[in-house]
Amino acid sequence: TPPLSPTGLFVAIVSSNHRIDPDTSVWALAREIRGQMQCQLARGEAHLFYALYGLDGTPSSAEQTAALKQKILASLPHTMVSNIGRVTPVSDDPLLRNLSFALFPMPYQSLFTAASTFNDQLTLNIGFNANRLGSHADRLIDALRLNLLNAAAA
Repeated sequence: TPPLSPTGLFVAIVSSNHRIDPDTSVWALAREIRGQMQCQLARGEAHLFYALYGLDGTPSSAEQTAALKQKILASLPHTMVSNIGRVTPVSDDPLLRNLSFALFPMPYQSLFTAASTFNDQLTLNIGFNANRLGSHADRLIDALRLNLLNAAAA
């Protein structure tokens, strides 16, 4: 049955740059990121990155799509964190014990982390471009795991 109201996916992008050294505190970095994002949102810098309406495509013109593709391909290699935030359990479905999502890295992203919190449990799904990271992927994932465990214990 088709939905009664239009289906949509709307994505707003706020980006920031941060220097990370081997001794960077995870929590200090998180506070810095949050502070920068709050300032950017207060200034109205979040712009609609793209929108998909309905189930059959996008309202973007060919020129808009070409301009978006050019901007994406011109961006420097980077990592991305997408956080859907804290999801409240649905009382009608007590059997649902975990909720998470995962996305794949775009060609210009070395690492993509999808974060969600459900039932007070943080879930991180880390996707990476194996061709870009090569033999360093295992070391990087192990270091991320260790940093997250140390931050959680602090």
